[in-house]
Amino acid sequence: MKSQSTNEYLGPRLFRRTLRRLTVISTGLVLAAANLANAQQPSSTSGAVPDSIVVTVLHSNDVYGRLGRTKIDSDRKGGMAPRLHLLREISASGPTLILDAGNALGPGPVSALDKGTSMIDLMSEGGYEALLPASHEMDFGIDVLKLREQEATFPFVATNVQYESDGSYPFDRIVLKNVGGIKIGILGVVSAASLQDTDPRHLEGMLISDPIQAAAVAVDTLVHAGARYIIALSNMDIEATQSFAAAVPGINLVIAGGHRPPDREGHTNVLTRLVNGVEIVTTPRYGSFLGQVDIHFVRHPGDVYRPVNTDAFLHTVDHEVPNDPRGAYLVAQAESTFQHIFQDTLGIILDHGREAQALLVAHILRLHGESEIGILNLGQVNEVVAGVPLIHHDINRLELYPVTINTMKIIGTKIKQLVARSNNNLNEDRRLIFAGMDTANMTIAGQPLNDKEFYDVATVDFLARGGDGYSELVDNPSLVETGVSLRDVLVDALRERETLSHEQLNKEGHTGVWYSSWLLDTGFERNYVDDTTAAYQEQNEALSYLNGFNTVSWNFLMRYILQYQSGPHTMRFDNRMDLAMWGTSFSDLSPFADQVDSEATYRYGSGNKSGAPFLSLRLNSAFGKAGHQSRPLQLFSAFGFEFRPSNKLSLRLGARQQHNFVVERSDLGGEFRLEWHEPLHGNSDFSTQIRGFVAATDRRTVSLENYNTISFSVLDRFRLNIRQSNFLLRVNDIPGASSGDFAFRTYLTVGIGYGLNWKWR
Repeated sequence: MKSQSTNEYLGPRLFRRTLRRLTVISTGLVLAAANLANAQQPSSTSGAVPDSIVVTVLHSNDVYGRLGRTKIDSDRKGGMAPRLHLLREISASGPTLILDAGNALGPGPVSALDKGTSMIDLMSEGGYEALLPASHEMDFGIDVLKLREQEATFPFVATNVQYESDGSYPFDRIVLKNVGGIKIGILGVVSAASLQDTDPRHLEGMLISDPIQAAAVAVDTLVHAGARYIIALSNMDIEATQSFAAAVPGINLVIAGGHRPPDREGHTNVLTRLVNGVEIVTTPRYGSFLGQVDIHFVRHPGDVYRPVNTDAFLHTVDHEVPNDPRGAYLVAQAESTFQHIFQDTLGIILDHGREAQALLVAHILRLHGESEIGILNLGQVNEVVAGVPLIHHDINRLELYPVTINTMKIIGTKIKQLVARSNNNLNEDRRLIFAGMDTANMTIAGQPLNDKEFYDVATVDFLARGGDGYSELVDNPSLVETGVSLRDVLVDALRERETLSHEQLNKEGHTGVWYSSWLLDTGFERNYVDDTTAAYQEQNEALSYLNGFNTVSWNFLMRYILQYQSGPHTMRFDNRMDLAMWGTSFSDLSPFADQVDSEATYRYGSGNKSGAPFLSLRLNSAFGKAGHQSRPLQLFSAFGFEFRPSNKLSLRLGARQQHNFVVERSDLGGEFRLEWHEPLHGNSDFSTQIRGFVAATDRRTVSLENYNTISFSVLDRFRLNIRQSNFLLRVNDIPGASSGDFAFRTYLTVGIGYGLNWKWR
């Protein structure tokens, strides 16, 4: 879509007023030419009806409930008292229409304290004639907003907001104003996306219809009512605004709110003209500017006025603009009430910057919820002055909205989705802050995020209901609504600790986490061993994983894992027991010994690419003898480093000593262990583990263990498991076997498994 931007920020008001005078002179020349063309058809009311009219539209948007002046770049800007001064001054010079495109009543804490009453009083005092209710008007709910409309001297106009039950409209669908003899139509539209900034509960029972379709019907109604010029108040992002303006015939001017983040002041597009003739104006948020549009109308035959020219510019609301006395009184009254209620002194926040302070709040959220992760949207937080004691009412400036704390459990895959959605969000306010989690490395408390693990999460009710579009948090069966105010928790934290920083809080609350899992599997197995394995068995060199014959069996497997994780420390116990009934066929089975494998491991660190040191002790044995072979018993001890190049892959490299208690021989050498886990389609997955060992002693022992599993979900916790494993062993001094021969065993098992997992803190 092509567009043309004109009349960028022009500087001091004196220069802009001079420009207006020049514009009026040029318009007069245009009118003279028009009158000359119509000299043969003089109007019967010549002299009574002016040849031209200039209507001034003063507009604002996204003031965000900021009643008083705000310190910005060493200047005090914005504020309703100086805004009212400008409104009165400009309105006195001719026909004027004053409009607001939404987000006027909140979330500024002073305005939010009385749910927008003070702002409505000020806007009424300033002569506003229509307001589009946008997301922060909805912060108090439709019922409260209806009360604010009753208090106002102007209507609220919302063309595409309806009650879902009967399709009726809570606010005026259209407004028709006579300004200087010109009938001007006004409509107002919001997008469903723009309303994501409010708590979804505030929109329950409301229907947000398509803005383009609703506006097209409204334009037709206004034209039939005699409107000569139509203004649309909108609140949506830039792309949606331009698409709307291009798609609805009959609209002359769009006053747009919801364009965030704002352009830098010196590059603000005051007026954008689309190729279809529609013009779009907006002002940067927070009320530091007041927009003005001068619309020049020329009389045509039949005393019909048509717009011929539009000029637009911004007035800076800064320290040079004096306060309106009545406006200053109303602002001072509201601020005095606010400060009187919250005037006690709290502690000190040490962090500078909005994101750092938002991370601090997210950590407070995490700690109160006794959770592993705290999740907060950045738009929830506004920066306050760091390094000085905060007054109680400053909490309402830091934490903008009156939200409550919710807790829930979220699986790792959904946490990844939340991170991705947040990173791709172009609206900075809708990005998420994660406390207790390193989103760059995808680690939680220093440990890699597990896709299938559930994590304890603390967030706010706004996000838990899908606010800012985060649907991953909606309808979570583990949701707990604590009802505790986040502001109250922040106040308590400051009082108790006296100083707060996110670095300090990041070290707290990471209590140890216990994990436990249990698997029972049963199925048919086909086993194969070679001749060398038989020779090893004759000499009692066979390990438990080389047991068995070339036969079939009915196999039972039980595996139990217990793990404790606290910060960088991880301790894990892994026990695996295989029991089998062997025979020449499945109709001829008898009990047979099988292996027991237990390993205890300690690891320090996250196990990332830099490597984490580990120590392990492993015992490998069997339940009984295999024919003439003694019961195998072997002990392994190892130390080294573990690396995790990704969440799917881990690699362990180290030194190992092993001792065979049957033959009383030891081997010392190096080992490696490679583990890979790959989620498959649906709830299926594939995993493989390879353990290798090479001895440096004179026996020159070499071993390789390979365990592969493909698992498919069948019924809830039941799974179809296909396990295939391979084993190699070579010891160079075994009688009956050449030094180069490997003992080899392989088996395939197909069975049904049932598993349970626990996690507690």
